[in-house]
Amino acid sequence: MRNVGSIMVLLAVAAVGCESAQRALLLGPTPIASTPPPIPPSPQPVPHPRLGDASPIAIGETVKSQTTADDPWCTPGGPHRCRYFKVTAPIQGVLRVTMRWSAAQPDPYPLDIGVYGPTGEWFPVVGPGAQRYVDVRADAGATYLIEVWSFLDPAERFELTSSLESR
Repeated sequence: MRNVGSIMVLLAVAAVGCESAQRALLLGPTPIASTPPPIPPSPQPVPHPRLGDASPIAIGETVKSQTTADDPWCTPGGPHRCRYFKVTAPIQGVLRVTMRWSAAQPDPYPLDIGVYGPTGEWFPVVGPGAQRYVDVRADAGATYLIEVWSFLDPAERFELTSSLESR
């Protein structure tokens, strides 16, 4: 009887082995995972074209100015003149650019600003009334372009300041 038990165990093992072999033949070989192709580098963003023409200002400096007929058009063939400034962040932090003007005409506002990062990205402007400001997460050594638009001719005078809070 002992031989019968051993034979039954051997038959069971053989049956399981055959079943696994049969399953492998039906399914075919296990595919080897292929490595995905490398991701090509993304193109580098282009700095704002007016960055080279902008007047440099220092963090904390106050500029009192206005746009004139000698300033370039904000957009080619556009109806508004722009004056350009640039500021470089000496340390990493939050750069705030603020523009104020006379409250003689707060809204609709006669002036506006745009601030652009070193790779050309635009940052949203905040502030009703006779003031606009922009907060930018600045990188150490990065230069930011400030664009002041004038909707009036002659332009209203403005005051432009910047500050940098380390973070």
